[in-house]
Amino acid sequence: MTSQFSKRPLSFGFGTRFQMELKWFSDSVRFEQVVELSSADVDKLKGELEFMVCDDKRCLPPETEEFSFSLTNKQSASPSSSGMVDPIEWDYDKEKVDDNTYMLTFAAHLDDGWYVYSQHLDGGGPVPTTFTFNKDKGITLIDSVKEASEHMSSGYDSIFGMELTKYAQKVEFQQKVELSSADQPVTGKIEFMVCDDKRCLPPETTEFAFNTNGKASSVNFEGGKSKDQQTLYGIFIAGLAGGFVALLTPCVFPMIPLTVSFFTKSSPSKFKGIMNAVIYGLSIIIIYVGLGFLVTKMFGASSLNEMASNIWFNLAFFLIFIIFAISLFGAFELTLPTSWSNKADELSDKGGFIGIFFMAFTLAVVSFSCTGPIIGPLLVQSAVMGNNIGPLLGMGGFSLALALPFTLFAIFPGWLNTLPKSGGWMNTVKVTLGFLELGLALKFLSNVDMAYGWGILPREIFLGLWMLIALALALYLFGAYKFPSDSPLKKLSIPRVAFGLFFLAFAGYAGSGIAGNTLHYLSGFPPPSFYSVWDTKDCPQNFNCFHDYEEGLAHAKQVNKPLMLDFTG
Repeated sequence: MTSQFSKRPLSFGFGTRFQMELKWFSDSVRFEQVVELSSADVDKLKGELEFMVCDDKRCLPPETEEFSFSLTNKQSASPSSSGMVDPIEWDYDKEKVDDNTYMLTFAAHLDDGWYVYSQHLDGGGPVPTTFTFNKDKGITLIDSVKEASEHMSSGYDSIFGMELTKYAQKVEFQQKVELSSADQPVTGKIEFMVCDDKRCLPPETTEFAFNTNGKASSVNFEGGKSKDQQTLYGIFIAGLAGGFVALLTPCVFPMIPLTVSFFTKSSPSKFKGIMNAVIYGLSIIIIYVGLGFLVTKMFGASSLNEMASNIWFNLAFFLIFIIFAISLFGAFELTLPTSWSNKADELSDKGGFIGIFFMAFTLAVVSFSCTGPIIGPLLVQSAVMGNNIGPLLGMGGFSLALALPFTLFAIFPGWLNTLPKSGGWMNTVKVTLGFLELGLALKFLSNVDMAYGWGILPREIFLGLWMLIALALALYLFGAYKFPSDSPLKKLSIPRVAFGLFFLAFAGYAGSGIAGNTLHYLSGFPPPSFYSVWDTKDCPQNFNCFHDYEEGLAHAKQVNKPLMLDFTG
C-alpha cells in the first residue's frame, strides 16, 4: 500500500502560527492511495479523512469526513472540503431622513445554515453583535442600534446550552444619527460571531466608514499590531533596557572614556577617529547579534519553546539565576577563559578593521562578569517568547544600547565631561541586579512547582518571597546594610532614595496580593489565585475537573459534553 500527493501548489517553510517547519497546500491538492485487495469479493473501501484548514489569520477546528469508495463501478463518494469558510458579508447604506438626520443601515448577508447573533445576549454564550461608533465632533447618535430580520429565531441553542436570539440569511441593523454637515464621515467597528449547527468561527471585527456619498466601506480589523509583533517589539525593548543597565556596571562604564580617548587621540584626524569609533560600535552589534544567531541555529525557536515547558530546563535556569545573583552580590566573578581575552587583545593590536573588531570582542569577553547575568535571562526569554528572530532582536537591542555611547562620545567628545564619575554607585547597580535575578529565579521554580503540583510555591508564598526580596533591596538602597564589595556610603543620593522608595512600594504591592488583591500589574508572573495555601480543592474555581486526560475524555463521552483543556507553557 503506497500513497502520494500532487506537488501543485505545495508550500514548504517555517509556519509563524505554529512555530515549526510545515508543508501546506493552497487552491487544490490531490492525494492518491494505491491499495491491494486480499480478495476479489471486497467491493467497498470505507474510512475517515481528518484535516484542518487555515488562512493567514485563523484556523478552523480539525474536521473528520467519512468516505466510501465503490470498487466495482469505480465511482466514489469523496469527502467534501470546507475550505476557509467566510459565511457572512456586510452591506452598508446611508439614507437622509431630514436636514441633519440620517439613517445608517448595516445589512448582514449569511450563507445557508449560518447564523449571526443579536446584540442583546446574556453573558457566557456567543459574542453578541456589537457596534462601536467613533465619537467624533459633529456626530450625535439618536437612540440605539435597532435590529430586524424576517429570519429571526429565538430559543434554546444546543451548542451553548442557553436561550439565544440569532438571525439567518439576512439581518439589518439601523442607527439614526444627527450630523453637523452632510459630508461628516461616520466611522467605527462591528464585532460579531457566526455559527452553524455544529461549530462557531472565531469572533471577528470589521471597521466601517460612511463617506460623503452615502456609501460605506469595511475592512477586517485586527486591533492594531498583532500579538507576535507586540512580543517582538517587547523583546527588542527589553534588550535595549538590558543594554543601558549593563552600561552602568563597573565592567563597562569605565571603558567608555578610555576607549573614546584612545580613538580620538590615536587617530590621525578627527574624521578618522569618528570612523574608527563607528566601526567599533558596529563590531559590538555584530558580536552580540551573532550570539543571538548562534543560539537560534543551535536550538531553534521551536526547540526552545519545548524546553521552556521542560522540568529540567526550568530547574536548571532556577539554579543558574541563583548563581548569577550570588555573583552579582560579589561572592565571585563569572569570567570567560583568560586565553580568550589574551588572544582577543593580541589580535586587537593588528590595527585596521580586524584590530578594531577584536577590541570590541575584548570588551565583550572582559565585561562578561557584569553582562552575562543580563544576557542569560534575555536570551532565554527572547528565545521562548519570540520566533526565530527573537534572540536576534533581543541581542540587537542590547548591543545597540551598548554601542551607542562609544560612538556618540567619539563624535561629541565634549559630552564626556557630563558623565558621572566612576565610583561605588556602579557596584550598587550590580547588587540591585542581583536582587532582580533572585526574583526571576523564583519564576522558573514556580513553573515547575505549578506543573507538577509540588505545593512548595503557592501564590501567597511566592508573593511573600517577592515582598521580602523587594524589602531587602529597599533597605540596602537606604543604607541599612552593605555588601563586602561596597564602598563606604557617605550620604544617600536622590536616585538611590527614589529607587529605594519604588522597591518599598513594590514590597507593599506584592504584600497586598497575599491579602487577596488581584495584582493586575503583575498578571502572569505569580501563580494564579486558585493555587493557594488556603485552597484545598483538587480543582480550581470549583470546576469538576480531571487531572488525567484519558479519564476526562472518557467522562466527556459518557455524559456527551464538550471537554475543555486547561494548559500552560
